[in-house]
Amino acid sequence: MQVPRPPFLLKRQNGQLMPAVALVALMLLGVAALGTDMFLIYWSQQNLQRASDAAALAGATYLSDTTFSGANASCTYATSAQQAACTYALANGVLSSEIQSITVAADGQSITVVSSRNVPATFARLLGFTQFTVNAQAVAGIQTTGQTYNLIPIGLDSTTSYTYGQAIVMHNGSCGPGCWGAVDYAGSSGGNTLRDQLTNGCSCTVTAGSTYYVGSFTGAKTGPVD
Repeated sequence: MQVPRPPFLLKRQNGQLMPAVALVALMLLGVAALGTDMFLIYWSQQNLQRASDAAALAGATYLSDTTFSGANASCTYATSAQQAACTYALANGVLSSEIQSITVAADGQSITVVSSRNVPATFARLLGFTQFTVNAQAVAGIQTTGQTYNLIPIGLDSTTSYTYGQAIVMHNGSCGPGCWGAVDYAGSSGGNTLRDQLTNGCSCTVTAGSTYYVGSFTGAKTGPVD
């Protein structure tokens, strides 16, 4: 029987371990830097977008002749809509220097808020980056509609004298004990109907220009509505 010879080292190989480890470490560091900074960029952009959205919605509220009061002293725009948008932008963490423009459309029906923010780099500085820039744009407006759906049965009648911002007591029991006096869009009544419409809106079509009356919805303090 022939016994195989034991294995032996034919030739010693000089290792290159340290340079390889250094290269891998550098690559991992680059990935960590990009990952961390990408998260900061995304987080900053989302915050800026949300603040710009809120600013545009606030500005659109004042696109009519309504006067905006309580504007931030840093806001020096010409219209109430712009002042409201600027004030809400600052209140939601946007700096004055980050507001690029607040523009009302020529037809006065919409307002556009454009903002920009510089995000300082963190680990990406090791790769030569000092900062990143994120941008946001939001547009909000008012429009007329012929029909709408799922309205809740709450509103003011055409004879009510109203000033913008005024508090109105909707439930005064004028139509009887425990009666809400809600707007009757569908020609129905009863506590169950009112509960459903307060929760989900009326499953009916409401047409602009049509006349709707107060319904005899009962049960505002007891029963389904309660």
